[in-house]
Amino acid sequence: MTMAQNYDSIDGNKAWDIIERYIKEEKSFHSVTDISYQAEVHENLISYKGGSGNRGVIGESISKSDFIEAFNRVRVLPEINTSTIKNIIQSSLYQKRTPFIGLLYSAGILVK
Repeated sequence: MTMAQNYDSIDGNKAWDIIERYIKEEKSFHSVTDISYQAEVHENLISYKGGSGNRGVIGESISKSDFIEAFNRVRVLPEINTSTIKNIIQSSLYQKRTPFIGLLYSAGILVK
C-alpha cells in the first residue's frame, strides 16, 4: 500500500484529524483483510473492538500521540503495510499494526 496522492504530503496531526472525522461519521473501519472494527473517538484516543481474541471482546485503543509518532515515521516508506512498519514503529503500537493500517486505509489515506 502507498500514500494516496492527495495525502502524500500530510503529517501525523493532519492524518489524525482525517481519521478522527472518519470515525465520528462511520463509527467503524475495516482492515485491509476486511476485519470489521467498531470504533469511537474519545479525547486524544480512538478505541475499537473487532476481530478475534481480546481485541474482539475487550477492545483496544490508539492514542493520538502514538498514532502521530507512528504515522510520521511510516509516511515516507515506499510501501506501507504491517510488515514494512514493524521495525520502525514504537512498541506501544507493535501489536496494533493491523488496526493502525486499517484506519489509514479506511479513511483513504492509504491505497492498494
